[in-house]
Amino acid sequence: KQRTKYKMFKNGNELCGITTYQIQLLNNIGFEWKVNNIRNTVPWDKIWKTRYDELVSYATEFGNANVPQSFPQNPPLGYWVAKQRAKYKMFQNGNKVCGITTSQIQLLNN
Repeated sequence: KQRTKYKMFKNGNELCGITTYQIQLLNNIGFEWKVNNIRNTVPWDKIWKTRYDELVSYATEFGNANVPQSFPQNPPLGYWVAKQRAKYKMFQNGNKVCGITTSQIQLLNN
């Protein structure tokens, strides 16, 4: 979570839930802001588009977009759909920096 907040802070979102002081404290103890894993080497928008395409395929096959959170055929898709629902709920409650954009919401509503 700290890495996500830091990234939002660096992109100009000062209401992201991390302060300059907290960043300095983490820097003082050698906190690693980047971790070498798949999530940091593949752009988020590409991951989002991949999951969205998988959701479209699911909807075509099953006639709805109600992917269960523990979907055995594609566990990452079930998790991703649950996260999109949570982000959308935060967006509806006024949190405009919740990690989902209006264009993504429009795509999901189609």
